[in-house]
Amino acid sequence: MTTIGACRNCHTPRESGGKIVPGNELSGGFKFTDPDIGPIDPPNITPDIATGIGEWTNAQFVEALRNGKRPDGKLLGPPMPVPAYRELSDNDAAVIATYLLTLKPINHAVPRMVYTIPLPPDHGLP
Repeated sequence: MTTIGACRNCHTPRESGGKIVPGNELSGGFKFTDPDIGPIDPPNITPDIATGIGEWTNAQFVEALRNGKRPDGKLLGPPMPVPAYRELSDNDAAVIATYLLTLKPINHAVPRMVYTIPLPPDHGLP
C-alpha cells in the first residue's frame, strides 16, 4: 500500500506542506490535478461503512481495483482502474482487498469526483 501498490500516494490526505496527516492513512481527500483528467479527489478506502468501503466484499473491491466498477455497477472513473492493477494475480488482488477491509475504519467524507472530461460508458474488457 505504501510501495508497489501505491494506494497511500493518492488516498491519504496531506497537510499543506505535503506531509501525511497522521492517523488518516487511506481515508481519501488528497486533492491534486492530473493534466489529462483534471482535478482529482480520491475517496476513502478504509472500511468505514458511512464514508469508505466498509460494505464492500473482497470480490467487489477486486472488481473495482481491476475493472473500475463500484458494487452498484457505476464506474469509478479515471485514474481508476490503474492499468497495472489489471495485471495483478488473483491472490495479490485478494490480499490488497483483505488488507484494506481489515484496517481501522476512519470516518472521513470525501466529495464525489466531478470530471472535466467525458467519461466512457465503461472501461472495456480487462
